[in-house]
Amino acid sequence: MDMSNMEGYFLSLEYWFVAAGLPATQDLRRFHFVMAKVPPHVLQEFKIKWEQAPTSSKYEYARKVHTEHNSEYQQRHLQRVLSEMTLGNQKPSQLCNEMLRVAKDAISEELLMNL
Repeated sequence: MDMSNMEGYFLSLEYWFVAAGLPATQDLRRFHFVMAKVPPHVLQEFKIKWEQAPTSSKYEYARKVHTEHNSEYQQRHLQRVLSEMTLGNQKPSQLCNEMLRVAKDAISEELLMNL
């Protein structure tokens, strides 16, 4: 599961569901398909949320939880880039590369250069 592009992941998943003949009415199967792709450390981290999943619309619930988590995840990376990273002994290009690596798609190179 690619944490850097959760919306793209779920968009792609919708096409896989259609290709596999898994209609929206099979919500529980869709939910289990998503959950099977979740890394074990994320499953453990959100164990309480998964136990609190509603009895219906489980797939949409999982989508919401993952999307919100991804947003918070990217926000933390962006915050680290903008507030914690300093030039120090590095060349500006080295700092820029390090910031882009840490940001993990939370910010474009163009936007980072403008900042």
